[in-house]
Amino acid sequence: MRHIQPEKKITLLSKQYLSIQKSFSLNVISNKYLDFTNPFVQFCFDIEQTFYSLPTPLRTIINNEFFYQSYKGWWKKIYSPKHFKALRKIAIYKFMEAYYANR
Repeated sequence: MRHIQPEKKITLLSKQYLSIQKSFSLNVISNKYLDFTNPFVQFCFDIEQTFYSLPTPLRTIINNEFFYQSYKGWWKKIYSPKHFKALRKIAIYKFMEAYYANR
């Protein structure tokens, strides 16, 4: 099995999550969000649980970089490039670590 880099994996997870959320909103997938026998519901719950387990600065980075992508350079008023790059890397690894710990 080929190893997928964490950044690419989180990109795939975010695309899947957003696609499922869109399907819920369009009622393509049953909107019974509490039906944990539904694998789509379980997946979304795992992603959300992982997301909210992160500290706020890391959550902001994950949200703005992967899920609800903000404008390019959104971080420039908050972080220096070096600090942002380091925090982004930590955020990615902490998200992936928490995601697989929940599964």
